[in-house]
Amino acid sequence: MMAIRAPRRRFRLAVAAAVTMLAAGCASSAATLNPNGQSPVTFCVADPALSTSTAPYASVPIQKGFYAEKGLDVDVLAVKGATQCAIAVSTGEAFVAFGGMTSLLFAAQQDDQLVIFYVTDRQRYGIAVPSDSPYQDVTELKGKSIGAQDLAAAAYLYGQAITDRAGMDPSSDVSWLNVGSGATAADALQTGKIDAYATYTGPKEVVGDILGSGLRYLPAEMTESPASAGFVVRRDDLEKHPELVAAFGKAVNEGIVFSQENPREATRLHWKQFPEQADQENVDRAVEVLRARAAEMSDPGEDGQLGYVPPEDVQATADSYVDGGLLETSVDTSTVVDLRLADQMNDFDRDAIIEMAKNPN
Repeated sequence: MMAIRAPRRRFRLAVAAAVTMLAAGCASSAATLNPNGQSPVTFCVADPALSTSTAPYASVPIQKGFYAEKGLDVDVLAVKGATQCAIAVSTGEAFVAFGGMTSLLFAAQQDDQLVIFYVTDRQRYGIAVPSDSPYQDVTELKGKSIGAQDLAAAAYLYGQAITDRAGMDPSSDVSWLNVGSGATAADALQTGKIDAYATYTGPKEVVGDILGSGLRYLPAEMTESPASAGFVVRRDDLEKHPELVAAFGKAVNEGIVFSQENPREATRLHWKQFPEQADQENVDRAVEVLRARAAEMSDPGEDGQLGYVPPEDVQATADSYVDGGLLETSVDTSTVVDLRLADQMNDFDRDAIIEMAKNPN
């Protein structure tokens, strides 16, 4: 199979740009208590718009006090993509970050001080088209244009790999355009500027709702891969402050369960936390975006734990990234993924969280 060179070059350029953008050499400050006796935690989220799909971890745990009651004072840093987030953790600009597994694994290969401590069983990435589109297979996009939120984002890299595995050369058989997300992406599809959109659950629902027809993924094995997203910290923090990392993961899991049970209330809390993102004219759209993301994140997988995927599945997903050109060299995931805290992160009363969500007032 032909190796994909273009996306890797662009990926390295994105990494270099992110390094320039973020302050280098900062030390993580989570272990230092603030005046309220809490550990300050900067949490990097790879969604500059802070759409409601980020509510399970970016706003609900703050608004419901899940972070605070565990001694964490969380501040959200929103950036363009997971690449920048991983580098924010690497440089100490952030304590923890969430992003697509492609970006996190690549970053961990470059910096052996990064470790992925939480893996989601499902977060779908793929190439989507309007529901009424004539395209039924990725191969039909040869000679067409595919849009992406950003040409360094995980969704773009997945799109490149999916076209490669469909037998096309992603650098010459299709054109790639940066069309952003939301209204700009919908307009690009509606006006024919692009024929398909490389995306993931959350932005996919937003764009589909704006179009009025919805979006559907074209069939692709990689779209159904497990272990497609996760949370990353520095290895030193996992070793020296496992209680902080576990507390963060537990609060995230509580936020996921709450959001799954009551996405409408979670949307209200999200807009309370980030009022500049509120869109009262499109509440139902925002709720559906959150519902779709929470449904994926709340799937505990075969073992029944949130944030844990069997090591063999994580390795299989990483191997598929190499086969698809997302990673240039193979990676032994046992050296960059450490899920030792899964039991602690799942040690909470789910029924109590569900009851809280059912009766929010």
